[in-house]
Amino acid sequence: MKKSGFLTFCFAFVPGAGQMYQGYMKRGLSLILLFCLGLMFSAMIYYVSMVLPVIWMYSFFDTFNLKYQQNVKDSYLIGNDEWVSSGMDFIRKKPTWIGGGLIVFGVWMIFDTFVSPLLYQLAEIAGISMFYYNRIYRNLPTLAIALVIIYLGFRLAFGTSQKENDEFEEFKGRKEDE
Repeated sequence: MKKSGFLTFCFAFVPGAGQMYQGYMKRGLSLILLFCLGLMFSAMIYYVSMVLPVIWMYSFFDTFNLKYQQNVKDSYLIGNDEWVSSGMDFIRKKPTWIGGGLIVFGVWMIFDTFVSPLLYQLAEIAGISMFYYNRIYRNLPTLAIALVIIYLGFRLAFGTSQKENDEFEEFKGRKEDE
């Protein structure tokens, strides 16, 4: 079925929507996810917002590129179908990581909503400069993300689980028939 050029143009303005309109669901979902993650992280780290126009422009022009190409396979932009299935396996096998992330997010919401206003009042009463209070408070998410990245870097660089070491079996050569 031939797609409307006008609707293609309209959907091209929303990252991923133009791809989905043309039937490329995995590609469109990838772009929507990238753009939304970019928005979320740019709220915490200002410099991430510089990536958003790049994602938007890629999505806009990719919509028209897909319209005029023939037999393009629908696939995820980052990774492949095995990555997605392994990611789903990870979620099923390691729900503690997801739970930990939700706990951290919930604690941050409570801190931001209830604790921060109280600390602001206490800082005002104690005569602490609001400039320093705001600098520390605004940079807490960046500090938390930096610490998580450093932790993951150490885990990737130096950490191997004991289970991986136990599964290793040394090759001792072939036994030849005598």
